[in-house]
Amino acid sequence: MGRTQDPDLDAAIGTATLELLGEIGFDRLSIAAVATRAGTARTSIYRRWPDKTSLVMAAIREALTGPDGIDDTGTLRGDLIVHARALANRLEPGILAGLLTALRDNADLGTLVRASIVARDQKIMVAVISRAITRGELRPDAAADDLVTTVAVSMMFARTVLMDLALDDEYVTQLIDRVVLPLYRPYAQVTSRRRGYTSPSQAS
Repeated sequence: MGRTQDPDLDAAIGTATLELLGEIGFDRLSIAAVATRAGTARTSIYRRWPDKTSLVMAAIREALTGPDGIDDTGTLRGDLIVHARALANRLEPGILAGLLTALRDNADLGTLVRASIVARDQKIMVAVISRAITRGELRPDAAADDLVTTVAVSMMFARTVLMDLALDDEYVTQLIDRVVLPLYRPYAQVTSRRRGYTSPSQAS
């Protein structure tokens, strides 16, 4: 029998799960604690999810999953900034910190987080670079540099989890202008300025 749909209660349970995950971590989180925080009964949660892992996975999936692409801004820099801002909005420090131990001990959670953040980021970055190649901003061989496409997400993850610092717009813009765009400079087409490419020096 399917569970009764109640979007408001689902949202309350998800929010409570994520809050507790950030406050006390995966190991100490319990269905009872989530029910108390959400203002509902444990049976209401168990009707939806059979165990703690399923509950946490559902909450994480809802929080971290974003669109598989971004709108075309017309420039490489614009696309990179839009994507980085969207990613920053999903990387909640408390949630990620609470998951650190769980990622080592629970293969399903680890797979989910990697798919929700790393794999999706990689897919979007590939699309962004392909657009830049089509516009004439970058040479075709830029698409083969997998190392560069992981720099932004790696630095953002380290800043929010390891350094406990905010991923505000100023940081995101500086990250793109001072770190990511210069890494693509060797791939820039010589005619790129006529095609709308904005170099780091022009960005300011």
